[in-house]
Amino acid sequence: MKRLILAMLLSLGAISSSFAQTAEPTPKPVVQEKKASGEEAPASLREYREILEKERKAIDEQAERHFNRLNDLLNLALGGLGMLAAFAAALLAWMGISTRRELQAELKRVGLDSIKLEDVQQLVEKYRQLKQEVESLTAYKNGKISWVFSGETMLAYKEIAALNSLGIRNIELIAPKTVAELELPANDLVIFSFDLSDEGRKRLHKLIDHLKARDERTYLLVYCAPGALTKDDQAKMAEFSWSQAVNFPTRLIADVQVLLRKSHV
Repeated sequence: MKRLILAMLLSLGAISSSFAQTAEPTPKPVVQEKKASGEEAPASLREYREILEKERKAIDEQAERHFNRLNDLLNLALGGLGMLAAFAAALLAWMGISTRRELQAELKRVGLDSIKLEDVQQLVEKYRQLKQEVESLTAYKNGKISWVFSGETMLAYKEIAALNSLGIRNIELIAPKTVAELELPANDLVIFSFDLSDEGRKRLHKLIDHLKARDERTYLLVYCAPGALTKDDQAKMAEFSWSQAVNFPTRLIADVQVLLRKSHV
């Protein structure tokens, strides 16, 4: 009976090793834009923006599907390894084996002394590595975002809902009455909704000055319409290397994920 149980433990180790081997990330496909020689250019800037937005949306959705698939696979592997480890521990306890010497003696008695305890230690180490990888892949979702608005009106509900659906929920909305009341807490990423108003421009300049004075790196995304930034605005943003303008919702959501991951590397 004990020989059968030890053989089962050996099989469980082989199964758990296969879990760890299958949890390899799926490489993200490289999307290249090709244009035939006879293809005509878009008739207007509006059509070009619509095409660009559709392409970005398709790329974002494809990347998210690959990431979710990897995340699900790693969670499944961790769950399976945890159940196997608990089952193995329970069997060993039922057999009255609690020390390394007792396990070696029992394996030798039933003719399974060829099993190396190093293999068991490697199995435990693979489990720990998988757990750390899952925690690393999902840590960015806990990053803190400060979303600052040009005035007291907050018009970003659809974008925030889209981020929440991806598990990014640590978002603080900041909309003071005046620029003098603008205070920025500690965070990983700042999003500024710029409405082109004079008040909004004052807030943008104050945000950049504040972030430049910080010791730690904090990213700034300026969310505005295409071509909205003046030369003075662009010059001010050039003073802060970690700032970037974004003009489309899909690009904003994609950049938020990328920058939060960089903040947690």
